[in-house]
Amino acid sequence: MPALLRRIVTRLAGLLTRRQVVFLPRVAGAEARLLDLRAPYRVDATSVAIAVTDGRVGEMTIAVRGYSGHFPGRAVWRPWAFAHAGPCTYTLDLATGTLWRGVAMVAQAGKAITFPSRRFAIDWGLETPSGEVAERQTGHYRPGGDEPVDAAYFGGGNYVDHEAESAGEHPAVVRLLKSHGAGPRVLEIGCATGGLVAALRAAGFDAVGADFSEWAVGQATARLGGAHAWQWNVERDPAPAALAGRGPFDALVLWVTLEHFRAPWAALAALAPLCAPGARLFIKTTNADSLTHQLFGGDWEGFYDWTHHGVSEVGVRSLRERLPALGWRVRACATELVWDGSADPLHATVREWHTHDARFRRLLVERELGDLVTVVAERG
Repeated sequence: MPALLRRIVTRLAGLLTRRQVVFLPRVAGAEARLLDLRAPYRVDATSVAIAVTDGRVGEMTIAVRGYSGHFPGRAVWRPWAFAHAGPCTYTLDLATGTLWRGVAMVAQAGKAITFPSRRFAIDWGLETPSGEVAERQTGHYRPGGDEPVDAAYFGGGNYVDHEAESAGEHPAVVRLLKSHGAGPRVLEIGCATGGLVAALRAAGFDAVGADFSEWAVGQATARLGGAHAWQWNVERDPAPAALAGRGPFDALVLWVTLEHFRAPWAALAALAPLCAPGARLFIKTTNADSLTHQLFGGDWEGFYDWTHHGVSEVGVRSLRERLPALGWRVRACATELVWDGSADPLHATVREWHTHDARFRRLLVERELGDLVTVVAERG
């Protein structure tokens, strides 16, 4: 159904029934339409094993899709059909394009499966002899490793498009600083390519930034001009003298940065001497206490970025506990969002619930179960 027609139908149905009307995927209609299986989101090896626990038999069809932007796109491994005799484990060897059922080869492409990005999805379809159809799309990603944090990381390796994804937040960050009375001198740690620093400077703040990525700082310097961005590994090196000389700072900003440190609390302690008495601290980071982390465990989206070294350590509870111990008084703390990129329909269920149900969004806020948490604190 075209998007415009769908909006018209849902609007009319909502007016007639006085209910919130939502179109869900067809697999939501009955449990029998959903193929029962277990599949890992993160694929650490050159093969992925999927345990099909569904007891039905029939003809199984699978196809592998690469990602185009944020969504599964074209098939990179053509559909194969084969007899499925009940519960078993299928192993897809990505290096050879071979599908195995136990030790028996089921299908072979004869070459490695290549993907346009780290993400991929597998379409599964089962048709029983009686004509019953069950389906499932499983979502997967291959972890990064020691790759440099450079143009590839910001433009496809981790982010789809960092510039576009981050730019939408800049006005909200500026408003947040102003609403909490931040002074003029602002230091952003993890400034990336300098977009937020530029927005803060345009709003009247004397903002500068630092990042450990040489490539990112080069981009920030080209954008900002002059001495407004420095390369600095906070966990390893002392602050650059020229950067320290711009302080003490009235506001310290770590916007989606804290989770990247191997020792987040030690990093914050190292930054404290750069801050003036009464300075404001603005943090947006991942929430290890979130609902989706509790639901999906190791398949939580927070683990997707291979530079999220401290993602398990930061969350609502640890922030409320550790910030006062480091000399910061928490002024505000709130969570938001379901952050999940898996194609699997069980993951999609939580995303769709968040999109379409204001009660669920309010639940995440009131119970502090969102995937991202924003904290504002004041230096004692």
